[in-house]
Amino acid sequence: LRVHRRRKQVTHTRPKFVTICCGVSGESFAFRASGVQEEDMVFVTVCPEDVTILRARYPRAIIIRGDVRDPGCRAAVMKYGAGADIVMVAILCQPSSDASLVHDPRDYRIGIGHAAVSLGCALRGRMMIAENVAAFGKNQPVAHSITQTAMRAVYPQVTEIDLNAKHAMVGQQRNRRFVIGAAEGADLNRAEEAVKLQQSLRKAGTETCPTFREMLAPYREDVRSGKKRAVFIHQRRGAPRGSDGRPQRCISSDRP
Repeated sequence: LRVHRRRKQVTHTRPKFVTICCGVSGESFAFRASGVQEEDMVFVTVCPEDVTILRARYPRAIIIRGDVRDPGCRAAVMKYGAGADIVMVAILCQPSSDASLVHDPRDYRIGIGHAAVSLGCALRGRMMIAENVAAFGKNQPVAHSITQTAMRAVYPQVTEIDLNAKHAMVGQQRNRRFVIGAAEGADLNRAEEAVKLQQSLRKAGTETCPTFREMLAPYREDVRSGKKRAVFIHQRRGAPRGSDGRPQRCISSDRP
């Protein structure tokens, strides 16, 4: 066992992670599955519905409900988030999304994103990941630059990775940009190589995600039996339109 631990570099530390403005999202499941204890998880959100779900799912975690611009909320995060190993920050994506027709650099939501990023940087975790839509740099170049500058002031290594959820076993389009800051010694090249591999596999025709039917079949008999054959989706820009001019709102549940 000692040889195995030495070879695999298994540690006996208790990693701690903090999420800011991430709501109820997938990274908490990933960290919990990786062995992070609930007592070492800190969630920061302004949404009461988020709090209800998080408290039910992680009853021993620290959940802070508040506005990241509020001094009291920021003080609580600094208190309970001290010593974090990984900090996750979700930047409000609406001002940067290609789904929007307006990309106003004065949008007040951009300021909330800056407050969230500055709070994450203040914790000085061993690694910080700030997430936004992949079009962040294109549609909000000034805000993007401010995020990079803030993280480079804290982390000696800062890189950016674009990853679509369909490349990583999620059956939907969700193209996101991850700005990653890390301490010296962290090997970010491995993450970049893994993403490139997934993207190349998809491009070569390999199925890198399930269909909607495959995702929902274990939970819904009507999907499993074929009674439900389509999924109702949001209105997309550039969606095909019928003879009546209305946009397509349903897609096949078997669509890859």
